[in-house]
Amino acid sequence: MSLAKVNRNCIAVTAACLLTPRELFMRLGGFDDRSFAVSYNDVDYCYRLRDAGYRIVYCADAELTHCEGYSRGFVDNPAEGAAFRGKYGLLTDPYYNGNLSLDNEKFGIRSQTVFP
Repeated sequence: MSLAKVNRNCIAVTAACLLTPRELFMRLGGFDDRSFAVSYNDVDYCYRLRDAGYRIVYCADAELTHCEGYSRGFVDNPAEGAAFRGKYGLLTDPYYNGNLSLDNEKFGIRSQTVFP
């Protein structure tokens, strides 16, 4: 769908390409390193930005080099995933078409389950 080529609003971005004024970052409490020491702290921060009335904008023209795992390692703590689901529950992405599947990254049509 060429989403990488389109400037657009999104619900969150990775901290590896996050740019925000320091004053705003500090005012919103920065990254929550108690609940999300390794994973989800960037998404949590983006969600708090949205709650404060800001938008998260993906800039297609930005060129970045990201060495996955270089600073954070490759081990995830399952407790962080549980804490994230506990905090945000069933929050849905307002920028993702609800007619598309969440089963994978292929943007397939969501299957409808019919209950009697």
